[in-house]
Amino acid sequence: MLKYGIVCSGGLAKGAYQLGFLESLHDYLSKEEIKAFAGSSIGIFNAYFYLADKMDLGRELWLNFDAKGYFKLYREIVLKGFINKSIEKIIEEEDVLPCPLYVSASSILPWPGHRYYKISGQNKPIWKKLMRTAIGVPFVTGLPKIFDKKICVDGSLFDNVPILPLLEEEVDVIIVLHFDSRYKLEKRWLESDKVILELDLSVSNNFLKKAFNFSKDNLNQMYESGKMYGHDIFTRLFKNGKTLEQIRLQADKIMKEELIVRKTYKNIDRWITLLNRLTKKLRKNPKKRIIEL
Repeated sequence: MLKYGIVCSGGLAKGAYQLGFLESLHDYLSKEEIKAFAGSSIGIFNAYFYLADKMDLGRELWLNFDAKGYFKLYREIVLKGFINKSIEKIIEEEDVLPCPLYVSASSILPWPGHRYYKISGQNKPIWKKLMRTAIGVPFVTGLPKIFDKKICVDGSLFDNVPILPLLEEEVDVIIVLHFDSRYKLEKRWLESDKVILELDLSVSNNFLKKAFNFSKDNLNQMYESGKMYGHDIFTRLFKNGKTLEQIRLQADKIMKEELIVRKTYKNIDRWITLLNRLTKKLRKNPKKRIIEL
């Protein structure tokens, strides 16, 4: 049985694609086959929903939220405390994560830095504080939070697509879910013995540019598109069987085909990728940057 790891990037409203994609996982992979998750920003929520068997709650929160436009979004998230209230609902005392979830978190003071906080097993009270810290886009979710004696912001600032910690895990296949049409895997990652399937989920909806549109209609549309896309991808991925080499061949074929389409599109996520490249040095020696909570 092959072992799989899943990476969920940040992407604001586009996170609805991820939830839909993860919904499709149930028909193709068992929980025993998935050995690790890594998440950044809103992707952390989606990863937690899946691992803690709370996909129903995920759909309830995602598909009933309704805030079109930046000012309505700010009111719901900052003034009405939507994220903090959601964290209270999502993380409960009896929760158990069957495999590790690496949470991408960036610090800006007393000096810039980046950490991957590893959470697994029985719930710990510090998880809620970590979530409040790591899901915090400047100017959207309010002021930065203090965690681990550092002033921290959203993990997407320095690593929005946290593949690095999963390269340290004993997994055979890494499925990367993000929203940057121009994103490219580093050469050294492709040379590893792991199969990496890198996907821009917004390809499923003709690269719809509505990252800040949290209207109910838009979120539902993205969720359904992500779910259908997931079924299509897994049907193709396992078309010729589930051996590592068969999956490698299909993954390469999928990525090559989609790259041709993606080359003609740009979106806001491109700026996050460029920022992550500038802060690449802050992610050196990933083993030393992993902190187990």
